[in-house]
Amino acid sequence: MRNAVASRLQAAIYQYNSEISYNKGRLKTLSIGLQTTFFSHQHKPDTLE
Repeated sequence: MRNAVASRLQAAIYQYNSEISYNKGRLKTLSIGLQTTFFSHQHKPDTLE
């Protein structure tokens, strides 16, 4: 009984960690894309002000 609970908990922790690393990778590519668009927009005249 205890082994089943422990293995289920371990599987949940493993899935949680893999989702976190996957989201970190997505966030990293997203921030890189945002920085690229920001820096490319920075060289153009600012129309927001």
